[in-house]
Amino acid sequence: MKVRLFFMKSGLLLVIVSGLLGGCYYDNEESLYGITTCDSTFVSASFSTDVSPLLEAHCNRCHAGSSPSGDISLDTYSNVSNYVGNGSLIGSIKHDPGFKAMPEGGGKLNACDIKKIQTWIDSGAPNN
Repeated sequence: MKVRLFFMKSGLLLVIVSGLLGGCYYDNEESLYGITTCDSTFVSASFSTDVSPLLEAHCNRCHAGSSPSGDISLDTYSNVSNYVGNGSLIGSIKHDPGFKAMPEGGGKLNACDIKKIQTWIDSGAPNN
């Protein structure tokens, strides 16, 4: 009888401790749902810091080098500024009507990356 009572108390204690420890678990939106927050106050509106790394990661596999796709090269500031001036860079990235959606055959860049490029363009697309 004493042994049975011991196991019952031990089991109850184990359930209570597990509940308390499990209640302390923490996850954030990003790890649970893939949602990221984009705070544009930290965007420096810099070509070298904000825009060039995004173009390198998402565009320059096709749009750089000696024979860029569609004869559109995005590997230097002067090349990119041509497409900023006519609106095709942001139009293509945002998948706006009248522009060829980029990246081709892929999904649109995430909203935060688009916002970084838009912030840079809105600040005059400086070469910095």
